[in-house]
Amino acid sequence: MNQQVVNRGGMEEKYSILISYLLADPGANIIQLTKDNIQIQAKTQYSISHFSILQIFNGVIITWKAKSPMGEFQDKWQFPENLDQHQMAKKVASDIKFKFENFGNHEELQRRINNAMDELKF
Repeated sequence: MNQQVVNRGGMEEKYSILISYLLADPGANIIQLTKDNIQIQAKTQYSISHFSILQIFNGVIITWKAKSPMGEFQDKWQFPENLDQHQMAKKVASDIKFKFENFGNHEELQRRINNAMDELKF
């Protein structure tokens, strides 16, 4: 498996489109590169995100972890290695956006539940 990645120019070459999406943020950098794994970290003034791209047999696993004032988030995706990388990036971005949007909705929902419970107290 590692030799296949090397034969295709290494992780940077094989997943260049996906990597370019993850490096699009000005604060993003590759922090580790091995034969089968790339670690990317993106820092802003208020948050830090960490992506891992791991080559597995006939596939790739992308993991994401983030810390911000809103809390901690994480997700994991597994794709066939030959799937269009634009599709991979679109799915990752869509799921991250969904998590952040639902985080806010969850907080609002919890606030409403708490208010309703307080009103029921005698």
